[in-house]
Amino acid sequence: MINYANNTDRANSLLSELHDIPTTTTPILRGKRFHAIKADVGVKASVQAMVKETIEEMERLDVVVSNAGW
Repeated sequence: MINYANNTDRANSLLSELHDIPTTTTPILRGKRFHAIKADVGVKASVQAMVKETIEEMERLDVVVSNAGW
């Protein structure tokens, strides 16, 4: 899952690049490999909605890397 704040074009460009990477996993892996969600990580409700959408779209959430801020 890719989180972005406001640059939809840049997020979609990254998704396009990621989808071009061949998978190395077995076909057992179901669901999407990549998904972008617009969310403001400075707002608790937005983060909660992002986690919910991630689980709905990706079927699970294994690791979170928070790299927000300046």
